[in-house]
Amino acid sequence: MKHFFILIISSLLIGSCSTETPETVKGIPEEDLTKTKDGVIVKQTLVSAGKFSPSTSVKFDGHNFDLVIEKNDSIYMATSDTLFLTHDKYHVGMTWSEIPKALQKKLQKETGWGYYIELPSGWSLGFCEGASCTDMKPTDSSKVKWIFKRH
Repeated sequence: MKHFFILIISSLLIGSCSTETPETVKGIPEEDLTKTKDGVIVKQTLVSAGKFSPSTSVKFDGHNFDLVIEKNDSIYMATSDTLFLTHDKYHVGMTWSEIPKALQKKLQKETGWGYYIELPSGWSLGFCEGASCTDMKPTDSSKVKWIFKRH
């Protein structure tokens, strides 16, 4: 795991020399972007209920992730890449009915942010139900919207 974070931080340092303007950052609306004091353009990511943090897009093993680093440590990493597969064999797009009942019982609600299930691998499956993402519990046809880790 230590090597994983070293690889990500290295890719951030290599990519931090970007001269992109807000209009050219992967189609992200300008209001979702922030320019840091060293000129790196990042987007704001909702990492928990009511907490936005600047994030950087990184590619790891061919998959796109949003990475949030605070005090030289990664605190949040997320993907909505449907091809990313956790060690537990879960992916974005799976339906609620495909998740074992034992895991469904571990569903947690973070009001205004979403529902999630923590997996044994350390990853979590995120569900957004309704306008507030917590309007109702997931149903059999609900899909995993994102996969994330928080530290």
